[in-house]
Amino acid sequence: MAKAARFVLLFIGPALALGAIIVWWSTRKPEPAAKARASAMEEAAQKAAKNDPRAGEVLRLMRDRGMGRSERLVELYASLAGDSSATGVRALTLNALFSEANLALRLKGALEAIASDDTPSREDPLWPEIVHKLSEQWTPETFDKGRDLMLSEQRPRVRRALVASFVELVETGQTASLTPDQANALLTDLIDMHALAENDQKPAIQGAVRKIGGNDPADLLAGKGLGPGQKLELQAEYEKQLQAGVDTLLKNQPPAN
Repeated sequence: MAKAARFVLLFIGPALALGAIIVWWSTRKPEPAAKARASAMEEAAQKAAKNDPRAGEVLRLMRDRGMGRSERLVELYASLAGDSSATGVRALTLNALFSEANLALRLKGALEAIASDDTPSREDPLWPEIVHKLSEQWTPETFDKGRDLMLSEQRPRVRRALVASFVELVETGQTASLTPDQANALLTDLIDMHALAENDQKPAIQGAVRKIGGNDPADLLAGKGLGPGQKLELQAEYEKQLQAGVDTLLKNQPPAN
């Protein structure tokens, strides 16, 4: 992003966010499509647990509280990558990784599993579930930890998943319990991650930025408002108010002699 655009985003983003968060801070019901995907994954996992012999290893590891359990789950998840017949078993494995009680171990195992699979996200039937489970981790208490992970992550697939999880956090209204400072921090983070994101993920990031920061920063990310004759909402409103003030002054001027 150009330095000028970055400066404008950093300048107007927090100010706009303070007003915008009041509008979007409301709990929203899950979209039907998301609920359908979750139900499909749950059904696939239940079916695998009953009928797929490979599920036995997952169930055994879920009962095992010894050292190395997470690593073996990751290995199993990686070994089934790209196998369309193993979707249910992979869903079980993913559930097992996210069932780890310790947050640090939970995130470590889940992110390693995500990194172990090079399936393009759009072709991975578990991708929406991965994103959703990650978004559920970001409570007010873990929010800063999640942001740190997103900003420092170098593995492209893992970074994509983390960014998507924060986008979902915004889109589904799960950020209702965040403070204004946390919301502003997330706005800045998403602006930063937009520059690193693949082109097909950028519109989703722009949508999240629009919700927490208003139209101007989102339009700037999309390349609007910087060309000849283009104006941001903030600029247009300023010019409108300025002209109104000038008109008022001229109206109140005494008639010329």
